[in-house]
Amino acid sequence: MKSVFLIFTFLFSSLSTAQNFFSDEEKALIVLEEWNRLHSLVSELEPEFDVGGLLNGKSYQNHKLLWTLTDEFDGHEIIRIHIEKEDGNPFQISYHRGSHIVPGVNVVRRFIGPFYGGFSAHTIEKETGEYLGMQGSIYFKKEKIDLQVMEKWNITLF
Repeated sequence: MKSVFLIFTFLFSSLSTAQNFFSDEEKALIVLEEWNRLHSLVSELEPEFDVGGLLNGKSYQNHKLLWTLTDEFDGHEIIRIHIEKEDGNPFQISYHRGSHIVPGVNVVRRFIGPFYGGFSAHTIEKETGEYLGMQGSIYFKKEKIDLQVMEKWNITLF
């Protein structure tokens, strides 16, 4: 029994180490690349619907892509991948760009996690690429469908 516990402990600690394997510089590059790729995509998409006149949207098989874009430096842009759940707690990957998060600084912030509960948020200064930090936790509820959608959109979890 003790050996099973040790193996489980080793595997769990290896997983948590793997999730923190990226340097801050690598995290910044990854988040900015994801933002730029998704921003380029949604700027060319024709929306299928809008959400309250605030967000444009396009439905996919098991999730929705939502966005609002602006050309203003001080504007607030959002790109969100929304996965609805039967339990009423959707999983989201959300990118916010604007100077409202860190006043006067144009940043991109990426949230990943359930709408209610745990999440992980990484903030990068858009102009310099400087990693400004992380809030939340890497330990939040992720289901198979969440990971599949992240893989489809080439979103890196760290």
